[in-house]
Amino acid sequence: MSSLMSHDPSSPRETVQDLFSRAVRTFGGNNFFISDADGSVFTYAESAQAVRRIMAALVSVGVHKGDVVCMYGPARTEAYLLFLAAASLGAVFIPLDFNWPEQLLERVLGQIKPSIFFCERGSYLAFSTIRDMRRVILFDEQDAEPGPGAPVLSRWLDVAGGEVTVPDVLPHDVAAILFTSGSTGDPKGVVLSQRALYGRSRIMKDTYQWTPEDIFLCQADIHGIMGLLSAVAPLHAGCSFLVTPVARRGNALSLAECIRRYGCTQFFTVPMALRQLMLFKDRIDPAELGSLKSIACGGSTLPQDLLDSFSSYFRIPVLNCYGLTEVGWCSTHTLASYRYADGSVGMPVSRLEVVDENGNVLESGAIGEMRVRNDYLMSEYYRNPALTAAVIRDGWYYTGDLARIRPDGQVVLMGRIKNVIKHGNGELITFEEVESALEKHPQVREAAVCGYTSVRGDERLAAFVVPQEQPQDTAAYVKELRRHLQQTIGAHKVPALFYLKDRLARGTMGKVLREPLQKEIAEA
Repeated sequence: MSSLMSHDPSSPRETVQDLFSRAVRTFGGNNFFISDADGSVFTYAESAQAVRRIMAALVSVGVHKGDVVCMYGPARTEAYLLFLAAASLGAVFIPLDFNWPEQLLERVLGQIKPSIFFCERGSYLAFSTIRDMRRVILFDEQDAEPGPGAPVLSRWLDVAGGEVTVPDVLPHDVAAILFTSGSTGDPKGVVLSQRALYGRSRIMKDTYQWTPEDIFLCQADIHGIMGLLSAVAPLHAGCSFLVTPVARRGNALSLAECIRRYGCTQFFTVPMALRQLMLFKDRIDPAELGSLKSIACGGSTLPQDLLDSFSSYFRIPVLNCYGLTEVGWCSTHTLASYRYADGSVGMPVSRLEVVDENGNVLESGAIGEMRVRNDYLMSEYYRNPALTAAVIRDGWYYTGDLARIRPDGQVVLMGRIKNVIKHGNGELITFEEVESALEKHPQVREAAVCGYTSVRGDERLAAFVVPQEQPQDTAAYVKELRRHLQQTIGAHKVPALFYLKDRLARGTMGKVLREPLQKEIAEA
């Protein structure tokens, strides 16, 4: 069977394909994937063997460069090996959020038209949309039998295979598409090149100074940018990546036990997890986290009081960082700067400018929109040239974030320009998306959504709804709206608060006036 690269190895390329091949040659005996689910360990050399088997199986069913390999399910070792196989073939890997309801999944699948689809048995049995697909492979699960007509991955690999002619994969070739929330009601696909994933992962390794001895734990899942980069960044350093089941990643005590058991040295997480660890601090000995050199924290606003209390109790540097799926790393603290955070998100690792509404660069300390420029921007929004042109102008990505840059160069985020909040998992949720879903319910006349910051410091949504008819049972009515949103756009997008109104105040142009609604939340 062919090696994982097809061009001259003396001239390295900025591709995941080439990076993986070089990592295998350099770090072959080092542990790469460590599975907390079953205790299995894959060295770099063993990972390469598994990836070659998956590549051969993909080719045997007609998957080639440019074809779509799609998965729907939580992160697992097999999923990361699947991604590396797809990247090595030049196929387009699309991991979809396993929290999506079937209606949303069906719409997106209709756009991307995958050549092959991977999922868990439960999703296959629950969703007719998946069962109706031409080629579905089920991930192996303990004590689970395959669904009718869908083989499990291990059996599929046993019967499929053969020789593989590795294609010439170029830096600008599409490696992955990650779907994030959009203002139209459907997610928008962020198209990422091989070079984008290569460059972002190298920045990650360089910034946090990884070495072959490091063991990395990431709380994000594979359908998000940090989860996906978790399989790429270790390749630069030859270090290990601990893959944990989703249930353990969401439990503070389980996370602490994982860190202690495996001696994790690097941890990427979100503020909500730090808050959970603090809530259970009486049951977590700080020594359990003693192997950690640092914790990188992003995805949403990290309150200064949480940062201070966590660092004080656990004695671990928390490096606040800021990035976007569309552009990668924007800024981050390092071990040299984290003590001077003071509410900032660190020093730029991309070219950052704060500009006014006309694109004029503002002086230090002034508040304006942040724009970002680097060599690893997204290629485009999938099949959405108008939105792409709106956010990428003259090589700059306009973030929609308000920020200021301090005289010492540190970046301070001030809020968002548009009507969006950032969920705790890092996903942007637009007000319009939730409003549109609410107004599709037959018992809703009109709706407006606002964001607010809870007492815990996380961003949440409040919905203001004008019913078609005044409900006799308000609690039952709101429960029905919650159910409707869970099924149409996902549970994580359901507002925390609901207010029933007789009417919504509108301006002269017919737009809902949000200011009085925000005031009503503040006074509640």
